[in-house]
Amino acid sequence: MKLTIKGSIGKQELIQQLINTLNTLEDAGVEEYMGVNIYFNPVVAGKKSVATINGNSFDYKYTSKKEHKATSKDKAVQGRKPFSLNTESHLFPPHDIKFIAEDDIKQNALDEEALRNQNYLKWKEEMKQANYERDLAAKETKNKAKKCIAELQKKLNITHNEYKEQLNGTGWLKTKKGVEKYTQDNIEIPVFRITMNKKVFLYSEDARLMFESQSQ
Repeated sequence: MKLTIKGSIGKQELIQQLINTLNTLEDAGVEEYMGVNIYFNPVVAGKKSVATINGNSFDYKYTSKKEHKATSKDKAVQGRKPFSLNTESHLFPPHDIKFIAEDDIKQNALDEEALRNQNYLKWKEEMKQANYERDLAAKETKNKAKKCIAELQKKLNITHNEYKEQLNGTGWLKTKKGVEKYTQDNIEIPVFRITMNKKVFLYSEDARLMFESQSQ
């Protein structure tokens, strides 16, 4: 069974409607109720609001104490207790409850969504810029490597096809430890390594020959 109350309503009228409903049901034969949910839509300062405690939605759960049942000394159920009502009691001090207008909650949600979208667009733009800079750096690095290869071909007076036939491998050395695998000379880093016929050539970023190993 569901009780729906339309329009705004105060405590007295609300309690009266609950009493009317319960009296009607009990006179029809209802003995007790199992699993009761009551939803409130509070209005504060003319605005539909949400009750909160410590920033969280105020949801109260009550476990029945079976106060509607009269029992004997041996705890045998004897029937229902006479109806009585304390209209001045509270769950706890009311100042613990804070109210937030639903319009404010909706606006806050919209503001948060707008901020998330703004942050996403900012992140997307930053990623786009980072990818552009990465691609640009990769292109510049590739061009530097091509210049080093061209300088070596010129030094050895060989064609590009001859270079590829004699090539063992290439790669950038960006640490002192990596350079020391080939030479103990104090040369600038990074250097581009070209190995041909097991002979190593190390070139600077501006295509200057920094080291050449002995033929093996």
